Amino acid sequence: MDKTISIEKALDHVKDGDSIMYGGFGPAGFPSALVEELAKRDLKDLTVIAEDMGGDSVHTSALFKDSKKVRNLLTSYPRRNEEIQRRYFENDFDFVEVMPMGTFVERIRCGGSGIAAFLTRAGLNTDTEIGKEKMTVDGKEYLLETALKANIALVYANKADKWGNLVINGRSKNFNVVMAMAADFVIAQAFDIVEVGDIDPDDVTIPAVLVDAVVKVEESVYGI
Repeated sequence: MDKTISIEKALDHVKDGDSIMYGGFGPAGFPSALVEELAKRDLKDLTVIAEDMGGDSVHTSALFKDSKKVRNLLTSYPRRNEEIQRRYFENDFDFVEVMPMGTFVERIRCGGSGIAAFLTRAGLNTDTEIGKEKMTVDGKEYLLETALKANIALVYANKADKWGNLVINGRSKNFNVVMAMAADFVIAQAFDIVEVGDIDPDDVTIPAVLVDAVVKVEESVYGI
């Protein structure tokens, strides 16, 4: 089964009102080509779930500039994006949740593992606990954090085969791996697409069973 398609056809799967996850920690593992194409689309009422909102990246600035496009935001580090800051202080989002990074990634991991919620002490006695249920276990208080899933995940890969087995190098793995488990439809961008069998099974970071579409892109300007 050849899952390689054009970037345009891949992003056609995104619909109004969808929730979108994308990976990246700074420039490492950031699927910039997919996010850039997403920013060009005439979409509305999206929910974005991403750890790092991209700083000065032209891709993420364009994505968040249109107030109709992204209405909800779940993240652990939104401050590097000026468009997000502007809209936040203008009360131009329907919903924004900022959480500790460990909580963020664990909520996604639970979403992909069929775990409805988990308990954590991270965020107690801070704004993080506002509106959340608390539970006491063995005399200690915890926050109840619910799982996160998405309609679409945009993930980064250094190499892919035509079935969708992905190889991700080093720190670029970051959030891409758990996000591929927690979305209904997973689109991967890869710099190198090879024939099935050309990737050693021991080198596979994300197996093809989790990937629905693969897009070939040019080498990242970040070189990561």
